[in-house]
Amino acid sequence: MNMREILSIGIRIFAILLFLEAISTTLSFLSMRDIARENTELFVVSGIYFVVACVAWKFPLTIAKKLTPSDVGEGATSISAFDLSRVGIALLSLNLIIDSLWSVIPAIVMLKGGYDGDPSMSYSGVFMLLFGFILLMNNRKIASLVLK
Repeated sequence: MNMREILSIGIRIFAILLFLEAISTTLSFLSMRDIARENTELFVVSGIYFVVACVAWKFPLTIAKKLTPSDVGEGATSISAFDLSRVGIALLSLNLIIDSLWSVIPAIVMLKGGYDGDPSMSYSGVFMLLFGFILLMNNRKIASLVLK
């Protein structure tokens, strides 16, 4: 593996992060029904995340070639692409789990305290928490998908 291939794997993992961010942002806007109905332009942010994620997923080597100087990328490294992908997916899943806990834990505390708030505000956090655990438990399968 050379430097450009390593960078392209990182770009694909970043594309997964952007795609998950698009889903999370959309779910957050949909949970706030009044704001989503009045400000539909907020969904443009999710659309931009999704488009950039699709481009990064489809053309990682082209982006890596544009990001690195022309003389970099010819020397081989001893790390395997599969191991690098697994580490990246594990770090991404831990990031998702930690970020989603910031919205799930206060919702659990409010529900246990008898607060009659709207539980739909934490649905996106619960979804992202579950998705983070799925990524963490299946990082071998997802790493092989990233390498295709």
